Amino acid sequence: MEEIGVSEPRRQKFVQMHGHKEVQITACAVSKMDSVDCLSGLQEYENYFVEPNQKWLEKQSDPLAWVKVYYKINPEGDIATAEQTQILKIPMPFLGDNYGECWAELQIMIKRTMIRNSKSVRLNPVQLGRHKSYDTRIEKWAPETKPITPKKDLETHSYISLRFYHQNHLPPVPADWHFEPVYVSVAGKDFYRIDALWSGEEITVAAALLDSDSPEIPKHMR
Repeated sequence: MEEIGVSEPRRQKFVQMHGHKEVQITACAVSKMDSVDCLSGLQEYENYFVEPNQKWLEKQSDPLAWVKVYYKINPEGDIATAEQTQILKIPMPFLGDNYGECWAELQIMIKRTMIRNSKSVRLNPVQLGRHKSYDTRIEKWAPETKPITPKKDLETHSYISLRFYHQNHLPPVPADWHFEPVYVSVAGKDFYRIDALWSGEEITVAAALLDSDSPEIPKHMR
């Protein structure tokens, strides 16, 4: 009798936020640790993959290859939902010696269109915003008064990446460094707050559903 094999879990780079096709999220480590570009070739890291960092591709002035290290997410095992909060847990060791050699990125992809029955269909509009962010030009936290402008803006989708640090390797400036939550509006009626934390050997991304009249939502997103 032929044995029925156990299928491998489906793994992917991005996952939908609360089932919205319009918003997909992930997180990764950015590192220039020696030989980090070969990480996914090691057996214990078979569920990881690396991509060159775009800034390094543009300049290539650093002798060490800056790369982004992603974990292949299993939606069935790495995501949980509790009290209207979607929690994504990504195993990620710290890949460096200090905050200047390694940090993390929260990445958000906003999809504007999708193909359905061989036709391009427009999706609900999405807006991102924050209450404040750290302005390196003045070295102070500054209030945000406009929605976030995506880093990469195309007809079909847009994309932003937001840096955050490991809790044991925080930068000295600002002294009160923290990840400032990102707020998401889908179709102007569904609102969420996204938080990101890297502690120990795990990155946690939490997306909480908010009441539409919550005072927490930035005014410039209404």
